[in-house]
Amino acid sequence: MRKFIFLISLIGLSFLINSCSSRYVSQEPIYQTYSRPMSPGNNYIWMDGGWNWNYGTRSYIQNRGQWMTKEKGRNHKKGHWQKTKRGSRWIRGNR
Repeated sequence: MRKFIFLISLIGLSFLINSCSSRYVSQEPIYQTYSRPMSPGNNYIWMDGGWNWNYGTRSYIQNRGQWMTKEKGRNHKKGHWQKTKRGSRWIRGNR
């Protein structure tokens, strides 16, 4: 009986881990262009929006960009699409 409960728990855990993993799509979504608002000041840099996975629609949703304050000694890396055998997935940049 303990082995059966352990096996069911292990299967449930594997489904949970799989559902939290990065999502793949066969085609990258089309990037929607929009106007950039004016900078709030001289100490700001523009960070382009990326993509977030929507679990309800099982697709990527585009985020709008935003103005961020410059942080001394910190570099910002832009996100990108990574192509794999399973499809494409969005790799977040750092902010």
